[in-house]
Amino acid sequence: MTGECSTSINCQTSHVVLDTDSEELNERTPLLSIPNAPPRSCLEVCIVSIIFFCGIAIGIYLLIVEGKERPTNFPFDLIDRSSWTANEAHGKPFNQYVVDHVIVFHTRGKRCDNFQDCIKIIKSLQTDLQRRNISDVPYNFLISDDGLTYEAQGWKFQSGFIGLKERNRTFALGFLGNFTKQTPKRRQLEESRSFINEAIRRGKLQSKYGVFVARNKTEQPRDSQALIDSLKIWDSWRGVIEYS
Repeated sequence: MTGECSTSINCQTSHVVLDTDSEELNERTPLLSIPNAPPRSCLEVCIVSIIFFCGIAIGIYLLIVEGKERPTNFPFDLIDRSSWTANEAHGKPFNQYVVDHVIVFHTRGKRCDNFQDCIKIIKSLQTDLQRRNISDVPYNFLISDDGLTYEAQGWKFQSGFIGLKERNRTFALGFLGNFTKQTPKRRQLEESRSFINEAIRRGKLQSKYGVFVARNKTEQPRDSQALIDSLKIWDSWRGVIEYS
């Protein structure tokens, strides 16, 4: 009996020890073994590829539309005519209250990026025109590199470009500088958008308006070409108007 019990106990002891070792192995096994990742399905691969190429397409699209006309939060800063001349405008009034064209010119002169320099340039422009028997600065407004708009003929009077057809329905916007080869600065372009927004807000410009660039036929053949290239990507772009 003693031998059998001893043997039985030994067997049971051995059995318990084996069970304990087995449990310890089972507890450690999940931490030690790294299961092989299941292969990706075709659907998952397709989804990842679509997301990747969509990201590239969006990036390209944003680059393309960077220069396009869009709503702007750029502030509209208007410098009254009285800030640069004591003379009031005495042009021909608009026959219609709301216009629907914005024609952009370049002055083909110096550029400026601060208030004092711009005032000097506008005064010099006025003096030069008066020497040629042109009584006043012909533009409705002028826009400089510093992102300011300077009033000339203003909201009430037609531009002084007499040979320009339909000037009764047009705001003449002058960019201070020569933009045949040089591109307007972003601040100048943003201010022109802000001017358009302000004109619509004041009820001076129709919401369905057209933007044109004026090209002087008596100048070099590519007169104002860089300005044209900057504006022709706008949704409101309508074309080039030639004058002499």
